[in-house]
Amino acid sequence: MKVGVYIDGLNLYYGGRSRFGRDAPGWRWLDVRELAERLSARRRDWVNRGALIERMVNCTAFIDIGINPQGRKRQTTYISALRQNASRNRHQLNTGNRHASDRPRTPALGP
Repeated sequence: MKVGVYIDGLNLYYGGRSRFGRDAPGWRWLDVRELAERLSARRRDWVNRGALIERMVNCTAFIDIGINPQGRKRQTTYISALRQNASRNRHQLNTGNRHASDRPRTPALGP
């Protein structure tokens, strides 16, 4: 069974911040693929059907660099980390009134 995971980055961030606190260490570097794999493994019916996470899509909006430059820098660092460790297959970005995927790469995130 093929499984697709779609992450709402905004709700993940603010939900984690609400749950663990703004200054709690570690939660912001959550490995979303590992979390999805652990949750999938808890579903016996999925395990019995050979569930395999085939697709990870992280959906988010850019932090406005003019309003919060440090927040944008942290966000870009996190997105880069997701790319480097293959925690997602695709990154969906909301760049204002339109959506742009990272295929092709957006200039703000680089190659």
